[in-house]
Amino acid sequence: VAPHDRTTLFAARDGLWIIGTLGAAAAPGLVRAALGAPPGPEAERAVFERLAWIYAPLLLVLPWGCAWAVREPPPGPVPDALPWRATLDAWRNAPFRVLLVAYGIGALGAAMPATLILFYVEHVLRAAPLAEAFLGVYFVSGFAFLPMWTRVARAVGKKRAWLSAMAVNVGAFVFAAFLGPGDTVAYGLVCLVSGIGFGAGLVLPNSLVADVADYDELRSGRRREGLYFGLWSIVTKASAAVGAAVALPALQWAGYAAQAIDQPPEVTLALRLLYAGVPCACYAAGLAVAWRFPLDEPVHALVRNALTRRAAGAPWRDPLAAGEGR
Repeated sequence: VAPHDRTTLFAARDGLWIIGTLGAAAAPGLVRAALGAPPGPEAERAVFERLAWIYAPLLLVLPWGCAWAVREPPPGPVPDALPWRATLDAWRNAPFRVLLVAYGIGALGAAMPATLILFYVEHVLRAAPLAEAFLGVYFVSGFAFLPMWTRVARAVGKKRAWLSAMAVNVGAFVFAAFLGPGDTVAYGLVCLVSGIGFGAGLVLPNSLVADVADYDELRSGRRREGLYFGLWSIVTKASAAVGAAVALPALQWAGYAAQAIDQPPEVTLALRLLYAGVPCACYAAGLAVAWRFPLDEPVHALVRNALTRRAAGAPWRDPLAAGEGR
């Protein structure tokens, strides 16, 4: 697959993920309206019982449909390295190491606002009824600007496009640290602009991992996308878990009182820092690390050319390791 076609494929995948997330968020309200259910626990049980009857067959049928419809390439040779050795070998892949660290730092920052958004909207903005609307603006913005980012990546390169998206996130989200009660319009604009960077943050790093797998093939002689995307998934989930594990205890340590409408000033300050300040610092640190990513379009073209030459039995050279080659 051509490098920029990979970006288009990931944009389609992540765009569908965003649509699915929005659909899942809207589903209870739609079922509630269809049933004409009044507020109350009995009505909520009826709503989610209907949802269970809808989702359960889909969860059973759709994965099997994908397994049947998607055609995979023939299996390659059985790896001769133990899993931990393969992981260590992936870590020695310099482009992947830079990419993984940059993305992991950014994902750690993104996990904290994802955990605390409802607390922030309720206790900092004092606008709890608008929480779903803010989330909708963020996700719709991320989806709407995905085609733009695929074009930007083709025009300036995937690395530069990703760095630009990270800069957009920092520049927009930092304002959330200075908002207060009633600043709903300003926060809506923050959601809109940061959502623009959100879509690119999903698509472009994954597309770059696919490029890194090409460089790994040059180094190892094997296609090991599963190894790289497996490690990528582990770091993604670990960053989300650590972010949640840090955010909620820190909020409790600041004096958060469950079920209380009015929180101490220390809690609102902690929410501003944890929801916006710390994530922006993580985004900025991730951007600084990602700046060192060496596998841009010209270098990746040299990698693919070296793969072609090696397959043809011609002399080749590793463009990231001077003097290494055959």
